[in-house]
Amino acid sequence: MNNGFPAKTVSLEINPPVDADFEKLKKRIDSIAGFIDFVNVTSCPMGKLRPSAVASAYFIQNRCGVKTVANITCRDSNLLGLASELLGADLLGIKNILAVTGDPAQEPSDSVFQSDVFELIKLAADMNRGETFAGKIARKTSFKIGCATLVPPSSPGGIYRRLMRKRDAGASFCITQPVYSVDSLEKFLKITESVKMDKIIGFMPFASLRMARYIDKNVPGINIPHNLMRQLEQDRENVHKIGIVHIKKIISEAKKKGLLEGISGVHFMLYGNDTELLSWAKNFLKD
Repeated sequence: MNNGFPAKTVSLEINPPVDADFEKLKKRIDSIAGFIDFVNVTSCPMGKLRPSAVASAYFIQNRCGVKTVANITCRDSNLLGLASELLGADLLGIKNILAVTGDPAQEPSDSVFQSDVFELIKLAADMNRGETFAGKIARKTSFKIGCATLVPPSSPGGIYRRLMRKRDAGASFCITQPVYSVDSLEKFLKITESVKMDKIIGFMPFASLRMARYIDKNVPGINIPHNLMRQLEQDRENVHKIGIVHIKKIISEAKKKGLLEGISGVHFMLYGNDTELLSWAKNFLKD
């Protein structure tokens, strides 16, 4: 990658702990640090209260020695607040950010959404040039700016246009929504071939059959193949294991087809024990 991460990077999504018990989180990260290149620290996932992504990323970098990408969301702040959070991240040594819209806040909180993700990316890029809406800043920031992207079966035109706009605004890498088929990955790479940025492909197994059903029916841009869903329905006791095996199969088939040449790494959104899959991915991508 061109973002301070090695080629064919392996990353893991981390939710800050609900109770701010970072010692438990540290033990988890310490156990897998040898298999990952960075962690992507979420910001109040599902719109529920968690410690801030920037503060959590600072803890992980300094207590665990693992590189981080901190999520900055449009949900929580107006333009002033977003600029302040970015400056705070820079002050704490958080150099990699993922600019995202953010899940809507749960009651009794309200979402802000004064700015959209394109404005957020531009704001971070402007700071890298030493500028803000309030004028010049004394020291330029040096953010590596990332963004999220949908994958097929979402609209090919929509995927291309939004990702190109994000790149033009200043994003240099993207992390995709979870991919559940080689066909989806291949189509995504073809659609975005002319969008020159580092592409990290997302994968997510299932914690339960209920979760798989919900994602398949309610999450835009994610489609679980019928044969995989049928397998999950028939073996409910092993849903998580089946998901892990399926992810390995996709990555293995993608390598055979030469698709891994078009990506910069893989990103895992995991539930349960991480070690075996992360170890496998790290070793597999070396070959």
